[in-house]
Amino acid sequence: MSTNERKQTKFFVSHIWPGMIDVTCSKCGTVATSLHNSEVELVGEKIYLTKKEVSCHRCGETIPAGMLIAEDKQSLDDFSFDDSTVAEREAKEQAEQAARVALNSSNEKNTVASVLQVYAIINAICGLFLALRMADDYYSGAAVFLLFGTVLVASGFIYALGEVIKLLHEIKLNTRKTEK
Repeated sequence: MSTNERKQTKFFVSHIWPGMIDVTCSKCGTVATSLHNSEVELVGEKIYLTKKEVSCHRCGETIPAGMLIAEDKQSLDDFSFDDSTVAEREAKEQAEQAARVALNSSNEKNTVASVLQVYAIINAICGLFLALRMADDYYSGAAVFLLFGTVLVASGFIYALGEVIKLLHEIKLNTRKTEK
């Protein structure tokens, strides 16, 4: 999309807040919406490139993502920029985001969940050996089966607890990624 195609006069920046901007509809004159800094990109002096569709809640006027929004028509008319710069910036941001995701998923493993799961497996194996050893010495087959069944159920619950902890940790990590 060329610079002239990106220029529009349906919406203008009415106020700049820390972390967001208010956008006014030129058709009805009301504040159409507020955009967070993650939803716009500053490309010139008080000129922003939208990253999402902007629409007025009162009159229904809409512009698609990728359009320019400025404080006034004059500054928008005087402005020009190279579209390849925007494409390069977007590609770089996507690469950085992918690198952050790759680093976070490999660095933040939950050791408590892993320890519980390993303990459950070792507990089940030791319970089997204990049950077999006790069968030779003291108990009948039914008692050994009952002992091993009890150990197996307890180990299953311990393993399941480790799995729940692991899933909750993954949910926490994914929620943190979407907030950024």
